[in-house]
Amino acid sequence: MLATMETGRPFSLTFVTYDRKRKCGGRIEDIAEAVLLHRDPESTTDTFANRPATPHEKKVQQLAELRRDPGHRKWYTRNIRLLVNGHPTGEIRKIHPPLVAIFNQKIVVA
Repeated sequence: MLATMETGRPFSLTFVTYDRKRKCGGRIEDIAEAVLLHRDPESTTDTFANRPATPHEKKVQQLAELRRDPGHRKWYTRNIRLLVNGHPTGEIRKIHPPLVAIFNQKIVVA
């Protein structure tokens, strides 16, 4: 399932919600279309080798470097971006892969 998600192609899934901090969850949620959202490690490096960066680009790069690590490896979570008719929306959801019940209309066996 994770290998398919990392290809960048859209997928659908049904999962159970869970929040350890608030001690709530257990709702079954269905997402018709989404893609895995991942931060490109090269995006924070110097991409302005052929030209000087503008002041705005410098500020964006500095803010990207200050962004905190979401701890996906520690908490075993992934961020996904929801799609509508193949077009990305602004909504980003955090899921726990072990709590996915159905992935691309196939039952996930743990």
